[in-house]
Amino acid sequence: MLTIYAAVQRSHRPVYVVKQGEHSPSFDVPERIDSILSAISEEELGPVVVPDDVGLEPIRAVHDAGLIRYLATAYERQNAEAESSTPVFPTFFPPPGQRRRPDGFEGQKGFYCTNTGVPIDRCTWEAAQASAHCAITGARHLQSQ
Repeated sequence: MLTIYAAVQRSHRPVYVVKQGEHSPSFDVPERIDSILSAISEEELGPVVVPDDVGLEPIRAVHDAGLIRYLATAYERQNAEAESSTPVFPTFFPPPGQRRRPDGFEGQKGFYCTNTGVPIDRCTWEAAQASAHCAITGARHLQSQ
């Protein structure tokens, strides 16, 4: 088995998530990564490799430009004038079937993020790019076999 992992993924560590309206600890913690990598090593399941840096073009080829722009800027937009930084959570969700992207930031939160289980924090964009690079590297590996 080939495992593709980028160390920057450790940096996505939301302080909390919201479940049923209450703050709860996030499962996205570096210790979870450590546990998985340790099990892969202990069981000798195969190599762990770093993904290729494929840039944004393959990501742009399959994702809406508005989503990419939103993920790349949401944390900074929310916290630009704040005295303390907070993760980005949707404040409301559009009605079912709405297809038009809201112009305002508050509307975009619920348009692009469909739940409160994974907030956008300071390092989410970098970790998301790395995850896409992992997927693309894996697909390229499969194609070469």
